[in-house]
Amino acid sequence: MTVIQQALIIFAGLQIFFAWYEYRARPDPIHVATKLLQPKYLITSTFIALFYLIVIPILKRLAVWFFNV
Repeated sequence: MTVIQQALIIFAGLQIFFAWYEYRARPDPIHVATKLLQPKYLITSTFIALFYLIVIPILKRLAVWFFNV
């Protein structure tokens, strides 16, 4: 599985978590759908996935360099 696939899974997982969180507060599917389209949730999920895309390969390279694996 590539890093891009893993980042997409993280993005989708965060969106599912946010949907569950909003549904728990107010069990209305339309409310949940409109909440998930707000920038707060989209930007948070996107930045965490991008952080994963950028940081994990760097950490892997540092581990290989540092531990000579």
